[in-house]
This record gives sequence, C-alpha cells and structure tokens, in this order.
Amino acid sequence: MRVATAAGIVVAIVVAKAGFTWVALKVWGSLPERPAFAQQWHIELGNLANWVGALLTLAAVITALIIAGKDRRVRRAELLAQDAAQARLVLMQGGVGADGQVIAYVTNHGDRPILDFTVDSAELTEVSKKSVVSTNWRLVLGDRIPPVRPILLPDPKEQGMLLVQFLDDEGRPFFKRTKKSGSSLQDFVDRGMRVPDPRGFQATVWIRFMDASGHWWRRSSEGELEHTTKPPAPPAAIAIGEADE
Repeated sequence: MRVATAAGIVVAIVVAKAGFTWVALKVWGSLPERPAFAQQWHIELGNLANWVGALLTLAAVITALIIAGKDRRVRRAELLAQDAAQARLVLMQGGVGADGQVIAYVTNHGDRPILDFTVDSAELTEVSKKSVVSTNWRLVLGDRIPPVRPILLPDPKEQGMLLVQFLDDEGRPFFKRTKKSGSSLQDFVDRGMRVPDPRGFQATVWIRFMDASGHWWRRSSEGELEHTTKPPAPPAAIAIGEADE
C-alpha cells in the first residue's frame, strides 16, 4: 500500500468517526423526551486539550508517513541513477564487415558485472541514401559466440562478442555471396565478395542486459542508454557455417 493511500484511509476513518459522533449528538439532542435510562448515563466527550492532542498526534503520524514515502522514492531514484552510471560504462563497438556481418564487441568498464546480455534489435542503414534498408536480422552462433552471454565481468580486457547477420524481406542474407566457378585467385577473391557492397552501409545495434541490481538496460552502438523492465526475447539464430544459406 502506498503511503498516500494509507494516510488517506487514516484521515477518512477519523473524519467518519467524527461525523458519526456529530450525527448521534444531533439526533440525541432533538429527542423530545429521552428514555428513562438516559438519566443513568451521559456521553463523555473529554476536554479540549485531549481533542487537540489527538489531532496533533494524527497530523504527526500522517506527516511521518509522507516523509518516509518521499525518502524511499528519493533513495530508489538515487540507486537507479547509480546503476545507470554503471550501465553507461558498458561500451560497444564494431561495424559491418567485408562479409556483411556485424561484429559487436561489448566491454564492461564498470566495477560490477552485467548479466544475460544479447542483441535486442538492429537496423541497417544505406549511408548514401540515409535510409534504413533492413531491421530483419538474426544472430550468427559459433563455439565462442552464444546467443546469450550469462555474465561479462568488469574488466576492460575482456570482451563479449556478438555476431549479427541482416536479412532481406524474404529472410535470406541481405549481403549475398557472389558465386563463380573456377579455381583462379581472382575467382577465389570474387567468391568472398558480397552484393551489395557492405562498405556502403552502417549498422546500429542495441543490446539488452541486466545489471547486478536486477535492472534491465538497453545500450546502443551509438551510445544511447534506456532503462527497461522487460528481459530480451530469445533472438533468432543460425550456426556460423550456415550463415550464407
């Protein structure tokens, strides 16, 4: 129950009790003839000092509840700000490689580990047109590239690597391998090329991770940071040897 709600309930009870007492006194005073037993008892309201003391006590309790609630909100905001400062120290760098895949290197420069980080979203932009050409992607998995990394320690020398492949509208690789027959050196080089040329594109990748306090964050390769409450959905993935299929 929130502090404001609790304080409202206390005030409502006191007001209702005072109202019922006032109504009872009015009804009692309006009776033309009081029953015989009424001569044997009377209503004791107490003196003014007792009523004033009770009201001041009530006011002090309500004030204390409000202050305590405000202090808790301020403390939570301070702790979240501290966690945000740590989350900003999680850095990511990388770009579109010659094979059209995006390698994102994640480094934790804070003093606390991050947990369960993976790619949350990605978009591919054609630089010359400044337009997004694909938001369809999947992770490429390898022996040392899991879909979700369970922990990344606070060590600038340790990097977590994530590999992203963009797809076209039909779910095939956006950057397609050129296939040529032959065994010459030029044919070998040509088979390693991609169409369109990946050098004309830029990728923006968002990762999502949980900090040591249990808060979830989204961090982009452009340096943006967002606090979120939802864990990442399991990303689509493919083995590294099947990335061109």
